[in-house]
Amino acid sequence: MPDLVGEKLGRYEITARVADSALAEVYRAYSPALGREVAVKVYRPHLAADPTLAERLRSEARRVAALRHPHIAPVYDCDVAAVAGQPLLYVVGEFAEGATLKERLAALKVEGRTMPLAEAAALVRAIAAALDYAHGRGVIHGGLKPSNVLFGAEGEPMVADFGVARVVAASLQALPTDPAGAPAYMASEQIRGDPLDGRADVYALGVILYELCTNTLPFTADTATGVLMRHLTEPPPPPTRANPSLPPAVEGVILKALSKAPADRYAKAGELAAALDAALSGVSVSAEVSAPAAPPARKGEGEAQAPSAAVAEKGEKGGREGVRSLLLGLMALFTAAVSLIEKSLKAVDILRNPLIGFIVVALAVV
Repeated sequence: MPDLVGEKLGRYEITARVADSALAEVYRAYSPALGREVAVKVYRPHLAADPTLAERLRSEARRVAALRHPHIAPVYDCDVAAVAGQPLLYVVGEFAEGATLKERLAALKVEGRTMPLAEAAALVRAIAAALDYAHGRGVIHGGLKPSNVLFGAEGEPMVADFGVARVVAASLQALPTDPAGAPAYMASEQIRGDPLDGRADVYALGVILYELCTNTLPFTADTATGVLMRHLTEPPPPPTRANPSLPPAVEGVILKALSKAPADRYAKAGELAAALDAALSGVSVSAEVSAPAAPPARKGEGEAQAPSAAVAEKGEKGGREGVRSLLLGLMALFTAAVSLIEKSLKAVDILRNPLIGFIVVALAVV
């Protein structure tokens, strides 16, 4: 793709290139109509040749443009324009003055420190508010990762690129080469090509929180396929292994968010943020996170409580709680073992699914 600096793309005057990826480049531009600077994401020329893709991208851009939230980067325009006779597909959005979260994490890693927990909690709270707002209006991000968490001039975080990955997916044919890119944040249901809901974004937010607290990713490998396999078949390593000073309650919140089964995660991103705030304030959240495969029992939930009730009748409250904890722990271990065996047997067939290639590469460009 030609360098567009100094060119005019549609109504936008391109002034600088700020980022690029396998399938798109991001430029800083000036909009005379808006009287302000904007970010223009320009996709590789072969994508503009697909009229169906261009129309789907316009439709998705209109949906996202209708979102109004302080932590969602606005979308202003989507179109195809020719430069030097070559049609280019582009999306116009908010230009953020600050570094991306990816850049901030890289700087922290160089300095040998992690983001302070209070700062990480505030960031998670902002991202979660944006996700819950979008989910409530039927918009799933589907490609959340640090490179599309932006920071404005005043340091306010904004989530960008809602929904673009699913639109571009239909035109892509191969896995991305960067295993630390999109595959590092993908939920197991995305990898399998299952229908998605907001809990896939909750998983991605859990990976981001893991990274904020440890300066590393839960699953790494030499190839994108290796990362995907680990997401499908392996439990995440405890964050305290990488950061022993991390409070156990915070570790519990992270591990619940990274549950393989969507039903075992937080139902909403805001619930994750609230659990993190509670963990940091010293409120115990162990009941929420110790057994994600089996939610804590409540009074009247049937035979699983019978041993506890029997002990309670004898006035031995401590014994009752010990029995219940033991039962829940055994249930969780059994469920995890069955899930691991099942997914291991399916992994080879899963990776043959062409939808995986489509989805993963699309996520790599947003």
